Amino acid sequence: MTKKGEKKPRTAAKSGAARRSAPWIALGIFALALVVRLVYLTQISASPAYGVLIVDSATYDGHARLLVSEGVFSQRFFWQGFFYPFFLALVYFFTHGSVLAARLIQIALGSLLCAGVYGLGERLFDRRTGIAAGAVAAFYGPLVYFDAEILDTGFSAIWALVLVALFLEARDAKRLRPALLLGVCGALSVTTRATFLPFLAVSFVWLLVVWRRSRAGGSAIAARAALVLGGFLAIAVPVSSLCHRATGDFNFLAEAGPINLFIGNNPDRDSTIMIRP
Repeated sequence: MTKKGEKKPRTAAKSGAARRSAPWIALGIFALALVVRLVYLTQISASPAYGVLIVDSATYDGHARLLVSEGVFSQRFFWQGFFYPFFLALVYFFTHGSVLAARLIQIALGSLLCAGVYGLGERLFDRRTGIAAGAVAAFYGPLVYFDAEILDTGFSAIWALVLVALFLEARDAKRLRPALLLGVCGALSVTTRATFLPFLAVSFVWLLVVWRRSRAGGSAIAARAALVLGGFLAIAVPVSSLCHRATGDFNFLAEAGPINLFIGNNPDRDSTIMIRP
């Protein structure tokens, strides 16, 4: 009896230490990803093409600089997603137009994404899986590349992770805040890339079914759904208003969104994409 009594405190202490170590694992994944991305940025800085922004990068950069210098949302500002050029404009405003600052901020956010991948993997599976997933994300070439580019792809990856985490939180939590955050982040994801919209619509229906099966009261379900919708509209309506001023269309979706959705989802994708010069 004495031996059994002695084991329990040690076991409890051990599990408690394991739980306390989780933030340090996340910090380690973040640091690993950050080092990898900073090394990569140092390497590409020696390239002659490093300081030359082309195609979409040049477009985003031009829209952001015009907004900072003249306070103007041009008509072409809404051809692609609203969020990223607006993010660039904020960075340029506080850093006097520094592209390097934008790259460094994106690298930091991309490193946080890797830590988030670890957290989500641990939540859905176990700690070993989370660590493996976070390490893979830290070294994953396309993520490393896009985090250092003046493109919205890195933010698309971030929103994908955030939305999955928030849907899980809104499913399990009895509080109302996750529902509000889900609506806000959902709108931000759609204003980054319009192709998030079908995922949001289907996932929201799934969420309603889950809430219903959990035997939550009708008023509780209505309150949560209203908060999701309210959070979404809090972003979508101002963006639509700005779009209306610039283009005459009250729309929060990028004009290129439906085109990209079609190009990526039809049986003749290879021939269809040849419309690009």
